[in-house]
Amino acid sequence: MSAGPLLSTLRDVEGVIGSFVVDLIGQLRARDMPAMFDDSALQEAGPRIARLKEALETQGEQMELVSLAHGPHSLFLRASGELILCVLAPHEVNQPSLRMGSSLVLRRLPEALANARHATTLPPTHRPPPSAPPGLAPTLPLPPPVPSAAPPAPPAVPAAPPPAAAPPPVPVAASAAKRPRFFRGRLIEDD
Repeated sequence: MSAGPLLSTLRDVEGVIGSFVVDLIGQLRARDMPAMFDDSALQEAGPRIARLKEALETQGEQMELVSLAHGPHSLFLRASGELILCVLAPHEVNQPSLRMGSSLVLRRLPEALANARHATTLPPTHRPPPSAPPGLAPTLPLPPPVPSAAPPAPPAVPAAPPPAAAPPPVPVAASAAKRPRFFRGRLIEDD
């Protein structure tokens, strides 16, 4: 059995939305999550989960089961050896059923991951990049105009001496307007 179908057995527990597995360095090893949770979001969460496990174990006790609550949902973390099983479910999920289901999954998970390593890799979940509102869309400043070299005009009076050497043309500077700066998709106002 591969890791994906094994993780999907956790959905038999009423209310479980999905699950994923990270290792102790935070790399995503397997997933069974809805498409709205793309690989990049889970890969970003992986190192944070690994650091949280490490921080909780600094007092010498092993992390058994941790529940992180946010809004109407909880992320249940359960570690076993080199792996951390993460299960997303509502607060009201049946805790004994979730503990029993996660124990069964964690028991079979190392073998399933070893088999999956020899098989093809997980297909990535693609999501289009978020679109910014038209007023906040990042735009690149226009480059300064290139000075044009016009052909010299024919001399009107041939007897006039040529003017002294003209200074080289000064390039036109870019406008003094500041380029808008964004952080996580939001415009940052400078003081």
